[in-house]
Amino acid sequence: MPRRSRRFYVEKAFPAEGGLLLLPPRETFHLYKVLRLQKGDSCQLFNRDGWSAEAVIETVSELEGAKLRLKKVFPMKQKSLFLKVAQALPQKRKMDDLVEKAEELSVQELWVLETKRNVVKMNTEGRARAKARWERIVVEAAKQSGSSVLTRVEGPVAFEKVVKEKLEASDRPFLFHPDPEGLPFTEFVEMLKSPKTQTTGAPVFLFFGPEGGFTEEEVRLAESRGAKKVFLGDSVLRLETAFLGVLSALRLLVF
Repeated sequence: MPRRSRRFYVEKAFPAEGGLLLLPPRETFHLYKVLRLQKGDSCQLFNRDGWSAEAVIETVSELEGAKLRLKKVFPMKQKSLFLKVAQALPQKRKMDDLVEKAEELSVQELWVLETKRNVVKMNTEGRARAKARWERIVVEAAKQSGSSVLTRVEGPVAFEKVVKEKLEASDRPFLFHPDPEGLPFTEFVEMLKSPKTQTTGAPVFLFFGPEGGFTEEEVRLAESRGAKKVFLGDSVLRLETAFLGVLSALRLLVF
């Protein structure tokens, strides 16, 4: 298999095996100027639909771009768990790191939340810039990790809007909240590992709060939409610690 550092992103669907594909300008620059690949070199392609392909460079130039011949095309690998995650927007651009880790840990959808206790607030222009940056981070992370899933990033969007309008009937929502009466994490994992859960294919939707946690009003709203609280123990975890700890555990124990 080609080295993962020789992995390039293509927005459109692939042609059939044996067909030619023109690499986008940004990816051509990386291929030609950064990696110094030449005619006859092999590389790997991936797209947003989860497909990948092995290819060989037919021609490459700064003016015309890189033309690649597809040798073999691979369909998307199905995961045992379709994972949606909603994370309250943290301070100091920490979201950039969480977006990168979400891609590495095979999150299919990542919703960036604005909650009552959010410190960071964005205007319309700031939201658009942040979303474009997060989408670039996803592509770069996928190149490095070799992930077959390209995380779809949405938001920032209000918590109430996600809970009221974006939760689908088939979603199984869970809210991570420091309430000892919530579902212990070990039981939560066993629920996701059960054969019944994994054969239904229904998405799991996980909600992580801001530094100050969800308000009681937000918790009640989520519960009214079927969300179950999950308790991570007596220790108070930092936002990024809870996010990475939970997703890493699911990657190892459930996927």
